[in-house]
Amino acid sequence: MDSIAAVILLSRDFDRIHLLTCRTPYILGCRAFTAARVEDLKAVLHQTEISQKFADIFATFRKLAPLNAAVDARSSMLICTACKTAMHLKAIEICRREGLDYASSGIGVREQRNFPDQLPDLESRVNALYAAAGIKRISPLKKLTKAEVRSLLVSLNLFPRFRIPWCPMKHFQELWWFFFGFPKDERILEWYDAKLPVLKRIISDTGNKIQDTG
Repeated sequence: MDSIAAVILLSRDFDRIHLLTCRTPYILGCRAFTAARVEDLKAVLHQTEISQKFADIFATFRKLAPLNAAVDARSSMLICTACKTAMHLKAIEICRREGLDYASSGIGVREQRNFPDQLPDLESRVNALYAAAGIKRISPLKKLTKAEVRSLLVSLNLFPRFRIPWCPMKHFQELWWFFFGFPKDERILEWYDAKLPVLKRIISDTGNKIQDTG
């Protein structure tokens, strides 16, 4: 829902919007459902040119090796953080390949500020990655509430009847939190800072590949 709402808001300022759907083996129903949602968007935002790309991120996710960190920190949130980080790395790669100056996502909803990539200190770190690659990251849902997001979608008949695709990892996290409690933010920041050289190397390697194929 948040990504759809972000597209609606971005369409007010941009004539062309490129959508990126990141796929992993554990997010089910991804391609078919999101493709259908994009068609719904095109029907409503007919004055905006909307395209969609699908990209696998599991190889990048594995390079970040979050499983050992999750066990050591007793925080399954590190797995989710690594997945989100892999998505950002893929977005940076595609923006550079396509020559795009701006990147965005559906983060920023007020009630979701405890999500891994929405922690203020981590969000600023991720924004710095984009900036280093010459990309400005914008958050159209900043400070909106869930109710406001829902109202926006309902007004355009885009509020989903079914909440798919779904990620089994989120259900695993809820079970983890039941036994071990909610993870401390500093664990996530420590992991990210430790992985920063790896992140920069991945971005550098993809940049070299783009130059070689360009």
